[in-house]
Amino acid sequence: MRRLAILSVVLAAVDPGLRPGAYLFATIHRAENRELAAMAAWAALLGAVARPERPVVLALHPGTRAALAASAIQLSPDVRIIEPQGYRTTLGLQLHAAAVLTDSGGVQREAAWLRVPCLILRETTEWVEALEGSGGTMVVIGLDAARAQTEVDRLAPTATAEAVARARAADLRLEPAGAVDAIVAALEG
Repeated sequence: MRRLAILSVVLAAVDPGLRPGAYLFATIHRAENRELAAMAAWAALLGAVARPERPVVLALHPGTRAALAASAIQLSPDVRIIEPQGYRTTLGLQLHAAAVLTDSGGVQREAAWLRVPCLILRETTEWVEALEGSGGTMVVIGLDAARAQTEVDRLAPTATAEAVARARAADLRLEPAGAVDAIVAALEG
């Protein structure tokens, strides 16, 4: 229960209307996604999956924000722009999202680690092992809005997303990855 109380504080600080499983979390920062055609495509994609009852929360990178401001592209009113968050808040936003949409390699890996469905807004990913080991919950979709909608509907159906997100957070058990032991062994070796 303590985790859910902490979650409420985190979500309220970011956006008081957010509830677990009742939003999609997005990050977009790669240079190729700051080009005009790409921005138009991902803006349409986010608009296609966003709903008043399940908005997209977009942590907008400063470079992407500047590129978007220089263009005439408007985001859907159901895409809520927030400032980039700290690491722990970002992990919390991912963990409690219905799904994650990102072009970030790090966020892809974190979503896999947290077992959150992840739509990869690129044509490839460097995390092939995470993709293959995801059981279909990580999907490379590029900037295809129709495919994004299909995958969000499949991976995070609105009817069950809140219960799934709450259960995922309550049941999360992160095992040590052994990084500390490997670093100590390397330093002692």
